[in-house]
Amino acid sequence: MVGASFGSKGAYLSVLSTMLVVLCGTIPADIVSAQETVLSVDVENGDTIFSNYNVSQGDYFTVEVECQSCETVLYLNGQEIDRDFITSHGMVNTSGILNLTITSNIQDKVNYAVVADISDMNVQSRPSPQQEVNLLNPHTCKMISQCIDFSQEQISTNSPNNLSNSEHYSKGVLDSQSSEYISIPVMGGESLELNLLHSTADLEIDIYYQNDTIEEPLGRIIDYDTPKSLFLSTSSEFLYFDDSGRIIVKLSSETSETMWILQHIIHSKINNEVINVSQTDDIFGHGEMDVVMEVTGNTALVIQSPNDNLNVTYWSLFEGQWVLLKQQQSILESHYIYSLPESTAVKLEFIGNMYTVALSTDDYSDINSGLEAPSVPPMNKDTDNSSWPVIDISKSINNGQFTTSINDISDVYAIEIEAWEDSIHFLKFSISGDIANLEVELISKNQETWEDIETKTRQYSQGKLEVALEVPRGTHYLRVTNLANISQGTWGDYQSPLTYTIETTYELVEEGEEPWFPPDENAEKWGSVARWIMGFFLLTPAAYLVYSHKRNQGLANEMRIKKQRLEFLKQRLDSGKTPQSNRKLITRSLTAISMLDWEDACAAWGPAEANYRTENIAIAAWKLDERIAKNTDAWPIIVGINVIKGNWDICALRLDSPEGQAWNVRAVTPKFLFAGEEVFLDTMVEGNKTFLSLEISSTSNAVDIEINGRLDGTPSASRIPSTIYREIKGEE
Repeated sequence: MVGASFGSKGAYLSVLSTMLVVLCGTIPADIVSAQETVLSVDVENGDTIFSNYNVSQGDYFTVEVECQSCETVLYLNGQEIDRDFITSHGMVNTSGILNLTITSNIQDKVNYAVVADISDMNVQSRPSPQQEVNLLNPHTCKMISQCIDFSQEQISTNSPNNLSNSEHYSKGVLDSQSSEYISIPVMGGESLELNLLHSTADLEIDIYYQNDTIEEPLGRIIDYDTPKSLFLSTSSEFLYFDDSGRIIVKLSSETSETMWILQHIIHSKINNEVINVSQTDDIFGHGEMDVVMEVTGNTALVIQSPNDNLNVTYWSLFEGQWVLLKQQQSILESHYIYSLPESTAVKLEFIGNMYTVALSTDDYSDINSGLEAPSVPPMNKDTDNSSWPVIDISKSINNGQFTTSINDISDVYAIEIEAWEDSIHFLKFSISGDIANLEVELISKNQETWEDIETKTRQYSQGKLEVALEVPRGTHYLRVTNLANISQGTWGDYQSPLTYTIETTYELVEEGEEPWFPPDENAEKWGSVARWIMGFFLLTPAAYLVYSHKRNQGLANEMRIKKQRLEFLKQRLDSGKTPQSNRKLITRSLTAISMLDWEDACAAWGPAEANYRTENIAIAAWKLDERIAKNTDAWPIIVGINVIKGNWDICALRLDSPEGQAWNVRAVTPKFLFAGEEVFLDTMVEGNKTFLSLEISSTSNAVDIEINGRLDGTPSASRIPSTIYREIKGEE
């Protein structure tokens, strides 16, 4: 305890002390109006910090100093009452001026704290729920961004240097024989933050909740066995309340005259705070908070919090009403929130003592379009087509996904083809990824009536999923469907998305008619001259055509008589004739032999390796000596096709591999469009005979031959039932 009266001698000592400080170099301080100071000051060797505080009789004080090498002296009305201390505290029994001097011996940073107006005015008995008490008027934090310290892991409230603000702080002195109580009003949805800033000895804090009728003990929240320094980092406790009432704070100590300083802040409920997710990474809060965020139809909101005591409820704004989606007890792991279709906003309600929530978004649009692909094509041609993602046919790879969390099991993509009128285009789409349960459908649309010209549907088979179709110019559609028996759970229940890749192949089959513009006079004049000149030169190919036809007729008659043409080619190779010369002979023979009857033509080549005949079509195949092939490791074969009855269109020859790797067509004679394992024959009319020389490559040792297309407008296929096997090198 400090207690004494100071006369003229004391005043003299005070003046002398002040003069010495000034002479030695000082960091002066006036007598402060507030009776609390918590400061950090940089000092040089020999500097003196000089601080004065008004004190009243009966007040308690506490002083703390941190430095590496300094001298501390404490005066009351000019009389020294303590020296060379780190902490000093007690009671004054006379009014006057409390003076602190700190003199540095080195260049240093000095921290010092002084609280000089602690009084013992708190009640010493716990009130009953029905008893009226003097309630504190605690400070209310209405905007968390303006009052918290973001450097603290607990997002505690900032602690200002002035500790005299009764809205923020309570102070008192405890007797070892009795406790003290303070009362704080709370409202439902609020959170109370309590932080013990300082105690001169051991201290315990217990909490009770009371309303008009009941009392509920909330337990001990703070228990210190040793003094608590003002310089130690704060450690706040947070209490959330569903209902309104008051909090009774009980403070007790085993040590007599224990001084304490307690910080108390009310964090009010925050209603419908609007947040821009693109500009906000985290949400900080205490108690109850409602936030509203704008969302798009193809974006999921992702939230995560390290706090395991956080309750989250979220709604989706649908047709002007908030529709409850789900309640979540914990979001320690990333949690996805999917708004309802056509919803424009999501509202989240957070309830917890203290929490930090990380915000992000997840774009689940298809093929990087910013759109979630619809499940069905547009119903008519006047429908706005902008909601359907467009596949860029010039881009070979596109990525899509089924967002199973929103029951997405079908994706429809638009295909826009701009070309001349009456143009024909070949499209092929190959789907890769987890495709075992997928189906792909290609839809060709009539641009005038919007009816389906043709649709082709394919499912997973032999390790692949692909579909191909010839389409006119305009807008057409590709649909990818997940056929798996997916559990249709509650909207928004997170499931891992099913991803897939679309590989596009595009070929221009028929260019169509170029737009016509009237020529100018010079074009008409010189165009006439050019036509005469070109007509003369065009007669030359016509004459050559007549000559070539007669020559082919002669070769055909020769082949009718001299059969076993393939054996003849083999003999030529054995005799040293080059493969190139034999390839030229085969090219001439393919054209000439088509002039013969089907039976004579087949006999001219020799016995077929495999053949097949129906009432509509006949197919035969021959193996060639592999020395004839132009491409390394290619297998040369000849395939003959005779259309007996009907007309074929969109016709294709498919070389299927019954085992191993798929076949790849390397060359076709005569020239036809080919891709992968298919040769596109287009149109074959009744009576048409076609012989093709093919070079195919694969690791497979067998091939099946199949014709696909439309026979008189009906989808049809013919397949040679027997498999053709390749001779392996080195085998007898």
